[in-house]
Amino acid sequence: MFLYAVIAALAAGTVMKLVGPLVGRGRHRAPGGAVTRADRRLARLLVCLIPCLALVIYLLMGRPDLPGAPAIFADPGELIGRQEALLAKRPMETLLGQNPDNIGALIKLAGINQRLGRFGAAAKFMQRAVIVAQAQNDVFLRLWAENLGRLQVLANDGKVGKDALGTFEYVRTLQDNDPIARYYQALAKAQNGDADKAIEEWNDLLSQGSPMAYWKEYVRQAIAAAKAGKIGEEPINIP
Repeated sequence: MFLYAVIAALAAGTVMKLVGPLVGRGRHRAPGGAVTRADRRLARLLVCLIPCLALVIYLLMGRPDLPGAPAIFADPGELIGRQEALLAKRPMETLLGQNPDNIGALIKLAGINQRLGRFGAAAKFMQRAVIVAQAQNDVFLRLWAENLGRLQVLANDGKVGKDALGTFEYVRTLQDNDPIARYYQALAKAQNGDADKAIEEWNDLLSQGSPMAYWKEYVRQAIAAAKAGKIGEEPINIP
């Protein structure tokens, strides 16, 4: 569309230059000051023809899939990734440079790095956010800690390692029946070969909370995977 707008603007300028003398305006006034019927017909033709030609040129040459004129970002995901990376650079890192305890910037940077697949970097930003939230008595501390545990799992290729287990133990000191922490603690047991104990804990988790809780579907999937002996092959991470 940008290309078409440029072409249309050029076409409009061309029309004005050509039509000016025909309609007898300003210094381009026609000799004798008379505008004939033929002049008006030619002016109308030019006004209609040139923008139409601009549109035809755009349709023929403005397609990004034509050879020799590829789109800058053929994959929309690549463009989104570039935008995310720029957002991480400015203003978020600038904000952190001014105030390392800016929890909003820390959370945003964690989310950006997660979407870019940089789970280790995302976990570092989220860990710092948890530390700041502890110091500030942030009301969302448990949520940030849950997210830290998830990121630590993702950074470990879906395995619930010691760092994630420590994080989820901390989450349960904030709320003992936290379903996310309990899910991942049971997942660790399944990944370490104790599928029966994991299934037992997941079934207990399913008996609690709202029947419509979004995480219950992931728990059911994990139980099915554990019973099929596939929990290690297909780790199920609650988003």
